[in-house]
Amino acid sequence: MRQIIHHALERRLATSFPLAWVPNQATLVSIGILLALWLALRQSRAIGLRPRTFALGLMLACAGAVVGAKAMGNLERVDLWWSQPSRLLDPNLGGATSFGALLGGAAVLYLYLRRRHIDPWHVADTLAPLALLGLAFARLGCFLQGCDYGRFSQVPWAVRFPRGTPAFAAQSDAGLLGPYQNLSLPLHPFQLYLVYFDLALVLLFIAWPTLGRRRGSGRRAFLLAATYFSGRFALELARAPSAITTLGPLNLAQWLAIGTLLGLAILFYCHQRRACPAPPWGR
Repeated sequence: MRQIIHHALERRLATSFPLAWVPNQATLVSIGILLALWLALRQSRAIGLRPRTFALGLMLACAGAVVGAKAMGNLERVDLWWSQPSRLLDPNLGGATSFGALLGGAAVLYLYLRRRHIDPWHVADTLAPLALLGLAFARLGCFLQGCDYGRFSQVPWAVRFPRGTPAFAAQSDAGLLGPYQNLSLPLHPFQLYLVYFDLALVLLFIAWPTLGRRRGSGRRAFLLAATYFSGRFALELARAPSAITTLGPLNLAQWLAIGTLLGLAILFYCHQRRACPAPPWGR
């Protein structure tokens, strides 16, 4: 997809420039992470945290996100669960997943904040939308890479991926493409659906700073999480079955959305029931 965008820009601008000027997936993921971290640090004093204390927590959360993304990518290999389970520990196996990054980073940051006697729900109320901002950049990178592609579609905004992308390879392996075709069959731009959805939530929660902030900490973060995982569950219907592992009637991302939302609901309920919640300020 980068090549198509590159050629289109060259025709539109009537000039030539290196392909490297069109960002790849790794570049977009890095931009999203750095932008989210920068905005989070700018908010640290506004929520009563020392920047140095919070910066260390964010660094640990990034490490947890990397480990979680890679571990979840390996666990998606259902074909190895029973045949070769030891290969699931292979760092060179599989890819990386957004769910793994979210769960890994959130878990590490939660434990760090509790260790510092900081209410993690108070922090999440302000910073949770920034995680979705980082995800939006990552999904844009998926679109350029041609992975996590959507189902067949005839909608006017359907896209075709070029030779060399996972979407093209999957259709070629299924015998749906001829030997001289250079573009895939039209597909839902599932990656862009997630980009628009993530950015819409970010803009909504930033433009409406009082949304969910009444009656204690955590309601705003839980409202955002419930909206995101519910919407993610629905949008997964547009993803191609060949682009993700399917378990029964749902794909793996839908099962993870259900499990994560239930887990967060239990954590939030326990937080609300706690008689003496941890103070929101760092030491």
